[in-house]
Amino acid sequence: MPPFIKGLELCEVFYQEAVKPILNAELPEIPYSAGLIGAGSDVLGFDTGQSTDHDWGPRLLLFLSPADHARYATSINELLRRKLPYTIRDYPTNYAVVPEGQSTWMQATSKGEVNHRVRILTVEQFLKNSYAIDPHHPFTLADWLTTPQQMLLSLTSGRIYHDGLGTLAP
Repeated sequence: MPPFIKGLELCEVFYQEAVKPILNAELPEIPYSAGLIGAGSDVLGFDTGQSTDHDWGPRLLLFLSPADHARYATSINELLRRKLPYTIRDYPTNYAVVPEGQSTWMQATSKGEVNHRVRILTVEQFLKNSYAIDPHHPFTLADWLTTPQQMLLSLTSGRIYHDGLGTLAP
């Protein structure tokens, strides 16, 4: 394995040096936001070399507007599969899926398409799927009092590398 680099730093390099240039060259007209928030020791800054054994590595959340997601998500996914480099800072950008489908790990490859971990979604999808939050429904006092603190921490930790949608302000 290459020398350990914190996950948030690796993911930012992945965005800046790999994902962003592809999107700028191929789809410059589509506004998006990109970052890494949510679950994971890397998001919280607690990752170590041991963290690299599963669900760690160059990954990213790419947020589109609902209309652009419906129109472009599949083509962006395919574009990234074809154009992403096989490594970034000597870490594979390709992933294998554990047979149970619950976890992933980096898997080196030097040919074919990249099975990347760029999740392409809307902010609404992310909140509903990851946290069962409907952003169109007001968060009540009872919601605040019953929401686990670690869930709120995972939403406010991590980094936003680009906020072209203007919806992920700090």
